[in-house]
Amino acid sequence: MINPEKVLRRLKIMTEIDLETEEKALALCSEAASQLENRLRSPLSGDDPRVIAAAAAIAYAAKVRSDASSSDGISAFKAGDVTVEMSSGKDELSQVILKDALAAAAPCLTDSEFLFREV
Repeated sequence: MINPEKVLRRLKIMTEIDLETEEKALALCSEAASQLENRLRSPLSGDDPRVIAAAAAIAYAAKVRSDASSSDGISAFKAGDVTVEMSSGKDELSQVILKDALAAAAPCLTDSEFLFREV
């Protein structure tokens, strides 16, 4: 079983989470853990650091999407001499992190995305 608290600790390493958003982040971590739970090769794989990192990457990608949808992509706005900064690259970065983490955790997970049938 994947412990959502361990996933949250790993997520805190990846991104800044304050006390106000920690409950939401824990919910994302719990959801990410449950996504990977049924793909574990054995129940003992849930404590593997690679699996924890993969679950944290899933939670991080979900957090980036949630943050982007709530802020409309604007990270800063300045009225004097009008400056608007758009947040860029976070979604792409989160997808790269997710891909790498899932690749690293592959030995601990079953692959349900591939189906081979006889011709």
